[in-house]
Amino acid sequence: MLPLRWLGPTIRRDGRWHIPRTPPTPPSKFAVLLVTTGINQVWKLSAHAAVSAGSAGVLINVFGPALLVVVPVVALVAWSRVRLRDHTTSQVLAGAAVGVLVAVPTFLVLS
Repeated sequence: MLPLRWLGPTIRRDGRWHIPRTPPTPPSKFAVLLVTTGINQVWKLSAHAAVSAGSAGVLINVFGPALLVVVPVVALVAWSRVRLRDHTTSQVLAGAAVGVLVAVPTFLVLS
């Protein structure tokens, strides 16, 4: 759940407007998008699958096997990319692999 400060402008108790800053992009997600963008210059990968699989990998690493329940969400994202004909199955699988192989080591190194 997002903290309330990220939902939009609010009025403080002193009557002044408070405009929130956007949440920071986690370095592991930035690394995934950087690598995916580089590969996409040569061959098309699914950035959606990469970010969802990388995020799932980090969550499972942090919270343990209890968070394996997020894997079906990654599968749904991957399925939707193929179903919408934005990617082939191999592009989605490669994107998911890149996401996990970049996000998890980046997270482990920086944490």
